[in-house]
Amino acid sequence: MVSANNSKKTKRRAKYIAAYLSKYKKPARFNDELNVVTSISSLGKASIHFKQSVFLQSSHHVDSGAGPLTDAEIKVACLDAEKFLPQAIPASITEKINQEFYCGS
Repeated sequence: MVSANNSKKTKRRAKYIAAYLSKYKKPARFNDELNVVTSISSLGKASIHFKQSVFLQSSHHVDSGAGPLTDAEIKVACLDAEKFLPQAIPASITEKINQEFYCGS
């Protein structure tokens, strides 16, 4: 796709797909206040892996010993919109992530 200014520089359109795996442990009840903790477990060239845990707000802190209600792993991949092949995550996104979050191993 040629950019609007008709230069020879091309723009690549991207699609994002996600996979989600959740491990249910305990129920939440109607009107329970929940605390959702999300972290980035890895940041690759074309994918991001997140970890997420949901706690009862009444447990006040992740380390309270009450344990999570559920744990989840979310994997998001960036694909070329036309070829459906892995494509690098745009630099503007990875720069923002690197500014805002600490990536674990």
